[in-house]
Amino acid sequence: SPFALGSSNSGNALPIDLISFTGECENGRAQLEFVVASQVNNDYFTIERSVDAYKWNEVGIIAGEGSASTQMTYNWTDDNPFNGVSYYRLAQTDYDGTSEIFDPIAVTCESSITGYSVYPNPANEVLNIDVELTSYQGDDVVVEIMDINGRIVQSQSTELDRGFNHLEVDITEIPSGVYMINFSGTKDYIKESRIVKQ
Repeated sequence: SPFALGSSNSGNALPIDLISFTGECENGRAQLEFVVASQVNNDYFTIERSVDAYKWNEVGIIAGEGSASTQMTYNWTDDNPFNGVSYYRLAQTDYDGTSEIFDPIAVTCESSITGYSVYPNPANEVLNIDVELTSYQGDDVVVEIMDINGRIVQSQSTELDRGFNHLEVDITEIPSGVYMINFSGTKDYIKESRIVKQ
């Protein structure tokens, strides 16, 4: 259901008293924190994310405390923020379904591929690729082997997870020569690597 901006009648307590809403990037993940001084009839919070601060998608829900007069700190982690700037906004929903949306914040996470090793090089039959990633790259990644003219001579689908990834590529069918390893379909750019097939 679409959110409506909450308006409070004079005399009614605000649903929540938001002190702060902040975020920072740590190890490729967006760490969000918001502090609430008090809450009244608070059912839940919603975290929404956007790449442009116009179109929003719900990415997390945090249970509220109902009614409480004590200050509380909430934390939420986005394991796969956009590369560059991600906008986040906080919405609060009462037990009766009314919602209030707060001003968005921007968190910058520059996802970087810390380099990867391709071995043996020169290779004969099987090429090993070890890549360490700070963020999940997708489940429809394609490892492409291109000749010096940029033609794809072989491709292999794979999945690249956050953390350490080991891939094995059978290159027995391609002729001897110099080739480039390229990754397509990844969330972040991974530089090409040069190999020699014996």
